[in-house]
Amino acid sequence: MTGLEFAGRLLSVNPMINCASVSRLSPEKFHEISEGLGLMVQLPIQTGKEHAEELLQRLKNLKKLTAGVKDYST
Repeated sequence: MTGLEFAGRLLSVNPMINCASVSRLSPEKFHEISEGLGLMVQLPIQTGKEHAEELLQRLKNLKKLTAGVKDYST
C-alpha cells in the first residue's frame, strides 16, 4: 500500500493520529490527494534542515493546542 493509503488506515484506527508523509508529488497534487487524512506536512524525498525545523515547529504548535486536554482513553 502507499503511504497515503497507510495514513488513511491509521486515521480509521485513531482519528487523533498525527502523521507526516514523504512524497514526490507537487504540493498541489499532494494536497488534493491527501485532503482529509490529517497529515501535518509533506516532506520531500531529499529532506534538509529546513524540513526538520518545519516539522518540529508544527509538532510544537500541536503540543500547545493539546496542552491540558485530558486523555480519557485509559
